[in-house]
Amino acid sequence: MRINFNTQNFKGYDAIPLKAIHYEKSPFTDTFDNEMRSIAQKEGFEIRTAKGSCKWLQDNVTFIEQDKTPFMLTRDSSVVDNFVINSKKFNIPQAYSLNYVIGGNSFIGKTSDGERWMLVGEDEIDHTGKTAIGKTYDIKIKNIHSIPQQNYHLDMFLRPLGYPFILVDSPVLVKKKLSQMELSENRSDLITLQRDFYDYEASRQRDFASHNKVMKALKKAGFIPIEIAGVYGRNINFMNAIVNKRPSGAISYITNSSVCESPFISKIEEEFRADLMQKVPFCNRVYFVSGPIEENGENYLMYQLGTFGGGLHCMTVEEPNFDILG
Repeated sequence: MRINFNTQNFKGYDAIPLKAIHYEKSPFTDTFDNEMRSIAQKEGFEIRTAKGSCKWLQDNVTFIEQDKTPFMLTRDSSVVDNFVINSKKFNIPQAYSLNYVIGGNSFIGKTSDGERWMLVGEDEIDHTGKTAIGKTYDIKIKNIHSIPQQNYHLDMFLRPLGYPFILVDSPVLVKKKLSQMELSENRSDLITLQRDFYDYEASRQRDFASHNKVMKALKKAGFIPIEIAGVYGRNINFMNAIVNKRPSGAISYITNSSVCESPFISKIEEEFRADLMQKVPFCNRVYFVSGPIEENGENYLMYQLGTFGGGLHCMTVEEPNFDILG
């Protein structure tokens, strides 16, 4: 179903105007770095890298707003030491907190009235508690919303697009897509894709919350979830994404690619692009980051997802442009 967005206010920094994307350069290939810099040039934000070996920076660093300027909050972990030291050249104050919420398991945004809200995975709430989170991030407790873990982190199955809209992966829609794909010319690749998805989904259902529970929690919190076929298994995940809000109010969606040695599987990303732009009319640019093709035939991001469980959003940290952020 296509939703009419014409009367909605898209103001919010869950879909934020980006000032920069940060990552530690050492763990990544030149191809990945070049792709990211090309996208940044088109979108008008910077790429800021530091020396170090922390691949999963999203889980260890978060840029929050203090007096409309960035403040870098970090996890109390030695893996971010190099990033913090090298990032002093950006003149951004920083501190670590025992109440740090893992970036991949939370999202911060603003309502149309300017109040901050936070989506937090249930695991984080159980570990830290709303009171401690509210004090650390300057968010009212009533605006901290606990979301069931459809996967181990929120950024593996949902992506805020601008308040109140949240894109949510639907395993039901993925099954429907897989059932509609043509067998004739792509039998081997389709069978492999179906097997990988059903194995992945069986494991997910055993260990994590149902999709229906997530939908109910988002609606109860006042959000409008938009379902999409976004996760096709361990190594194809279009939900683990960065979103940039451009001056026009339209958004750009930057995510993991499915391009690999199989032309059939490579086309899945274009299927996702078409679905996203049809369901979300204010999203009119979609970028897929791949990196080089690995020895096993997968692209670099597919390999990272399938082998280590993390993709593009996990590897990077967004610095909002607080100068123009409403």
